[in-house]
Amino acid sequence: MNLKAPLLETGKYLNYNNTGDAKVFYIRYNPDNTPDQYYVHLSEKNDFSDKGLHYQVDGDVVVGWNVNASDYSGCDWLLEPVDLTDATVKQHFDSQANRLSNVATNEYIVIRDNFNTVMTEDYSDGRVATAERNAQKFNQCWKLVPVEGKEGYYQIQNAVTKHYINFADYNTKTYATESPTNGGFKIAAFSTYFEMLINEELGHALHSANWCSSVLVWNSYAKGSTASVWTFEHANITEADLNAAIQDYRNLREEYNKAGNNATALSQFFEDAACTTLKSAYKSVTDDALKTAMTESGINSTTLQNMAIKIKNNSWAEWEKIFRVRKVEPYTNPDTWNGILKIGYVYTRLSNPTGIWGNTHQILYVFVGDDIPEGASVNLIQVKQSDQQGDSQQLHKGMNAILTNDERALYINYEVSTSDAADSKKWREYPDLSIHIEGGVVDGYFDANREGINTNEAWKQMVAKGMFSKPFAMMKGRNIIYQTEANMKL
Repeated sequence: MNLKAPLLETGKYLNYNNTGDAKVFYIRYNPDNTPDQYYVHLSEKNDFSDKGLHYQVDGDVVVGWNVNASDYSGCDWLLEPVDLTDATVKQHFDSQANRLSNVATNEYIVIRDNFNTVMTEDYSDGRVATAERNAQKFNQCWKLVPVEGKEGYYQIQNAVTKHYINFADYNTKTYATESPTNGGFKIAAFSTYFEMLINEELGHALHSANWCSSVLVWNSYAKGSTASVWTFEHANITEADLNAAIQDYRNLREEYNKAGNNATALSQFFEDAACTTLKSAYKSVTDDALKTAMTESGINSTTLQNMAIKIKNNSWAEWEKIFRVRKVEPYTNPDTWNGILKIGYVYTRLSNPTGIWGNTHQILYVFVGDDIPEGASVNLIQVKQSDQQGDSQQLHKGMNAILTNDERALYINYEVSTSDAADSKKWREYPDLSIHIEGGVVDGYFDANREGINTNEAWKQMVAKGMFSKPFAMMKGRNIIYQTEANMKL
């Protein structure tokens, strides 16, 4: 007989060194037992030729000891029953992990997957995503709303946006919208886990696709998908904190929804689509007069008003302007080269690092100053640490407003189409484009090809000014772009 024994109090496995790592022990009755003795030995080997669990009085600890030694009495153990039920054990570990044992409809919950990430609503497009738990992100909190007349069925509503998770086709991302689903999700419980099954298609369930940090519709646990099970946890949030988060979200959405009007109104104040040069009528006015004029035109955004004042006064912070205002160069479509060079692996599309990081739940304003040429596309890429691709948002000429969800590095991907056809436009014929980014935080990057940030001295100055403080530093050589751990900077 062998066993792996988890301890009820901590959930760790029995071991010599209290690491909690599972170790297999073989059990036998002590060959020297008298008829009324029931001592057992627990050894690492099934022939009991090596060490086993031994109680050492000195230090009151358990150590490894040869169970066949002459002084083996410390290796004698008695196995005694305890008055516990499976339900009691489950409840204990659920409580210890802040998990719910049953479906709760009277509180906000956190929904965690098997990868230790939690269900989150993406503010930018309503995508149901997965992310590391952050107690300050209330869009990671949900409520289960019973479906009237359908026992065991629930709508899953976000605590902040009040959106409901909707159904999707098989192997497709799910989104949260203002409208509830038709019939809700059937929530089935087993052991410590729950699965959320699609109404009318109970073989499908909400599934955590950790490779893309999204919640898809995929096979249910019953059909073999362990990533289709979730745990429910107490969110432990107060109404006051939640109400503040809801108001912050509404303010964010209000500004975001005004982006179209703001883009039109900015043409009253700036000469160029990149918003880098004020019109002469506003160059000599006071800061307050400029703010008043912008407010009267409908531009209430603090970010946009501060941008105008900064440009009027040329009051950029040190190292700020070189990263916020710049030209970006084109890169050919990597798919074209993959085909020509017979490369099967899809390499990263990251091309123009910006040295700017987006903040959590903020609006980025990205201005494109030129017409985007035919055969080209321009995208803002938001990249998490170690991510090779990032999330992409297409840009157009003028102002682009983009909602951010996490702290991420920003890249501009200016991709152009070329071919070996005689009449194909060549890479060198595509112009550089003017880009201006407001919002986020300037953290800098090194660029071997760009004047001002391409020398050892520039690198040292940026480090001395506290730049490269984010999780990784962006670096661009003459032939390669890479990210390095920020704590490795010299």
